[in-house]
Amino acid sequence: AEQSEELVSDVCRDIKSLDVAKRNLTLTVTVLKRLVMLVTALEQLRSTAECRHYQQASSLIYAVEELSSHFQELSHVARVADLLERKAAVFSDLKQQIL
Repeated sequence: AEQSEELVSDVCRDIKSLDVAKRNLTLTVTVLKRLVMLVTALEQLRSTAECRHYQQASSLIYAVEELSSHFQELSHVARVADLLERKAAVFSDLKQQIL
């Protein structure tokens, strides 16, 4: 009986560990998808701004703002900081064009 209880305890501990790993992987995949979407939207916004298509740019501005909000906590990471700086530069260029 004790051996069975120990086996059940070990299996439960393993399941908990796997559950934590699954949550971490799911979170990582979600963050990576958002990162790809942010890079894509930022590039599209830059291109749209160059062509002065402001109507298309307006929806992209919203998307870039929404996506970049997920990365503010990671601004200490060099590549994320670079991406956020590129966002600021594109937004600044857009403001200059409009004004």
